[in-house]
Amino acid sequence: MVYMNYDLLTQQLLKAIRNRRSQAGLSRKLGYSGNQIYRWEAGLRSIAWSDLTSLAKVCKIDLKAVVHKSIGCTSTDPQVVVTFLIGTTKIPEAASKLQISPQILRRWIRGNSSPSLVQVLQMLDILQGRLIDFLEHMVDCSQIDCLKARLADHRRRLDLNTNLPVANLVTAILETSIYQSHETHPVGFIAKAIGVSVESETEILSKLARVGAIRNTKGKFKVVPQSMEMKAKDIATTMRQRLFWTEMAAEYLRNSNELPQKSMFGWSVFSISDDGYSAIQTKFREFYAQVMSIANSDSGQKNNVKIMNLQCLDLEDFSNSGAKSPKNEDNR
Repeated sequence: MVYMNYDLLTQQLLKAIRNRRSQAGLSRKLGYSGNQIYRWEAGLRSIAWSDLTSLAKVCKIDLKAVVHKSIGCTSTDPQVVVTFLIGTTKIPEAASKLQISPQILRRWIRGNSSPSLVQVLQMLDILQGRLIDFLEHMVDCSQIDCLKARLADHRRRLDLNTNLPVANLVTAILETSIYQSHETHPVGFIAKAIGVSVESETEILSKLARVGAIRNTKGKFKVVPQSMEMKAKDIATTMRQRLFWTEMAAEYLRNSNELPQKSMFGWSVFSISDDGYSAIQTKFREFYAQVMSIANSDSGQKNNVKIMNLQCLDLEDFSNSGAKSPKNEDNR
């Protein structure tokens, strides 16, 4: 992963948020008699996360929407945000990764003190891998010079994951304890697991290594941490991704006589009001975000690879697409 100077990132982020507004004028709007914005941008004073919420409001940035869309957290309260970002990671381990004491982290969780913006950015990056997602929802990241190398790295991975969706599956397999228990890379292990040739396995691993998603360490591959959710920007590519994973799940079900114990499957058909469906959409997004937060922060021994598909299809959209309802060939 490209090294990140979080102090410099914070200073340049604040400048991007301010945009063309004057430092002195913005400071006055925030209630400061002196030029507090200058002090923050110059790194002379640390800006608290709570200060960011005030700054965002004055600059007409909906921080709550940014946080919700980028990481799935429904609040900007620092206590809630910290708890969400830590997820299932044990406090001593999270503190070690952030290079702070567990006592500081516990104070944040209890609400006895609050993290700075620098520290929240570190948590977004180190604990969840969602730094780029957060920043892209807030500002034009091209204005942040120190982010250029990381953005280029992120986009190379995004291109690979959108054009070769199975790459996500390969990196998940590489993270399992079964793979990591081998002293060196077992040629054909990936190929057998995903049903491709050994030549295809080699090609996929080579592509992942070229974009910096994995590295060969002591004869076997290790995944370089990054956001697990890498969505395409255009509709056509997004639809290809959706079809790929939906068809993979359908093929799995077709080839299974019964659902294995570790898999889950549920379905329902119902009528509902617009308001009711709006409430379901909110819960749907919250559930997905919470699952990804658990997956991103999980520090336990990884013995499983899971493919999660969530769909809620509207009958009118389904009919207008030209799709045919599945026929019931057995009415028993």
